[in-house]
Amino acid sequence: MKGENPSVRIPGTMTPPVDSQRTTVRMPVAGMTCQACAHSIEEAVSRIEGVTSAQASYAARSLEISVDSGRISPRDVASRVSRAIRPLGYSIPADAGAPGGLERDVEFARAADRLEQAENLFALVTAFVFGLATWAVTAWDAPSWIAVVLAGVVVFGAAREIVLTGWRALFRRTPDMNTLVGIGLCAAWTAAFVSVVAPDVVHHGEHYLRDAVLIAFFVLLGRWIEGRARTAAGDAVHSLLALAPPTARVLKRGAEVEIPLAEVTLGQIVVVRPGERIPVDGIVMEGRTSVDESLLTGESE
Repeated sequence: MKGENPSVRIPGTMTPPVDSQRTTVRMPVAGMTCQACAHSIEEAVSRIEGVTSAQASYAARSLEISVDSGRISPRDVASRVSRAIRPLGYSIPADAGAPGGLERDVEFARAADRLEQAENLFALVTAFVFGLATWAVTAWDAPSWIAVVLAGVVVFGAAREIVLTGWRALFRRTPDMNTLVGIGLCAAWTAAFVSVVAPDVVHHGEHYLRDAVLIAFFVLLGRWIEGRARTAAGDAVHSLLALAPPTARVLKRGAEVEIPLAEVTLGQIVVVRPGERIPVDGIVMEGRTSVDESLLTGESE
């Protein structure tokens, strides 16, 4: 698999560019909750010296940036990107962008998804229990301060991440969905609190708490359902990666040498024997064979 313009793509996250001074780096990002998060990451990363472009994908939870190798070393990209986005609530692998790191990046994304799912489930259960208690208290005409306290657990406990993320986005002048939800929750709870300490200012403010806990619950429920789908997709990708062989057989000075898959570079000739799995993408230079593409196309051949 060799030619003057090889199109071999090595499983990993760094792509050598046509311009020797340009390098494209791809890395997973944890912490994104909406498309506005992707825009915030792009703005923050674009300010880094040496970064020529940045494109974040909320759907893929990933970041692709182009850097000028003459101004910033590819080894420093991960640390600089991490410093730029960590204050915003996002994170990347410590060695993001290193060659041959596709499996490592997938593992990072899966671990981040599992942690996020555990947090979402805990927040969802908390919102359900204390939200139900809030509705019961308001329905039984119990003292209003009890409902305010119970709803406060939902708003500032279960939905804490939504509220904080939303206000941070507002202060950065990049409001997102979390900003809308966070302002609504805080406004409803504040109205109820004022009705308790100053009933002449706001009358029957405790009724706003019902709406607040309902909004928080359904937003958290949506996050949990979305997280389940994303976790299942991550498991499928991990299973697909498990099919890739750990090594590849390349030609060096006329001899076949078996090397780790991550060490395969552009322009090398990769030898695939009958019955073996194809380790990398490339152009077939010699030989004939049939390939089982049913995993990709759904067809038998």
